[in-house]
Amino acid sequence: MPRRRPPSSGKLRLGVLVRDVLPNPEGWALLGMYAGIDRSLFEPVLIRMDQGAGGVSVGKRFERELCLSGLSVGESVTAIRALQLDLFVTGCYVADYEKTSAIVAHRLAEVQIWHAAV
Repeated sequence: MPRRRPPSSGKLRLGVLVRDVLPNPEGWALLGMYAGIDRSLFEPVLIRMDQGAGGVSVGKRFERELCLSGLSVGESVTAIRALQLDLFVTGCYVADYEKTSAIVAHRLAEVQIWHAAV
């Protein structure tokens, strides 16, 4: 993965991977953690594995969203890398071999953080 230049905005581009934002503890934790993020320092981007009916609105917590539903693993990796993230946080449950674990096995950002479940 090529090193990226510092962002012209001076903000760190932060990507957060979730399965979806549902009305459950994982969804509520996501909403709380990113509600007060300092937008002068970070440009948060929500990356969803899927976006189904019954999901919770994230409001204006994220600058933009990317949904990986319907994309192959390779296409998903390419789409995430195109975001040119400084930080990538895995904010969802990942187990066994499935699409999510195959995606996070790739280098997606300068710094990748594994977020433990609550």
